Parts: sequence; C-alpha cells; structure tokens
Amino acid sequence: MNIIEKYNLRKIHSYHLTILASLFGVIWLSRIVSLFDYIAELNVPLVFYIKSIFLIIPDLIFLLLPISLSFSILILFYNQITSNQYYTLKNMGYKYTVYIRPVVIISFFYFLLSIFFIEVIIPKANIKYEQNKVAIKNNFLNLDR
Repeated sequence: MNIIEKYNLRKIHSYHLTILASLFGVIWLSRIVSLFDYIAELNVPLVFYIKSIFLIIPDLIFLLLPISLSFSILILFYNQITSNQYYTLKNMGYKYTVYIRPVVIISFFYFLLSIFFIEVIIPKANIKYEQNKVAIKNNFLNLDR
C-alpha cells in the first residue's frame, strides 16, 4: 500500500468517525427524549432509564455504520475532485486502484464489524432491553389509573 492509499484510508476513516459521531449524537438524543416518558409518566427509577438508553446503542451503531461510511467516501472523492487532487494523481500516472483499494479495505473491515454486531452484540442487547421493558411494566406500571 503506497502513501496515497494510506492517505485516502486515513481520510475516509477520519470522515467516517466524524459523521458517525454526529449522526449518532443526534439520533441517540432523540431516542433519549422519547424514552424520557418512562421517568415522567411511569415514575421509573433513573437506573432503569439509563439501562434503556444504553441498550439502544448497538442498534444505532449498526444502522449508522454503512450510512456514515458511504457519506465519508463521497466526501473524500468530492474533496479530491474539487481540489484537483484526483486530476493531479491521474496525470502522474496513478490508476483508479489508488482510490478503490482503501475503500475496499475499510468496507471489508466494517463488514466484519457489522457481522459481529449482528451475531453477538445486538441479540444480547435486545434481550436485555426487552427484559428491562418487562421489569418496568411489571414493577412500575400503575394499572389503577
């Protein structure tokens, strides 16, 4: 892997983490607010609320990984075309593999990470989330209202 491919890989990764953190923050905060009715209406202790908001993290990460990776790749290519880096490298004799190889490498890495999330983390988090919801319904739901 030459220095240009390493540069592209590093840029994709930094864009990806920035976009992932931004999207995650916005969506997670909206979910936190939507789950706030546990405390407001059902008088659920704060511990159950905190468990609930942390158990939705794996689903959000799994959802946002491919979205943020796609946007980061598009941003990288857009920035390189608008700053004429693409045309400079093309005129220097570099092939399109300089751009494709980092994309394939990071996509494969996130593919493996997604499989790990699907097979290991998300099922455990969903089971614990459902157990937490059942505990809230059984212990704190006042049916005499």
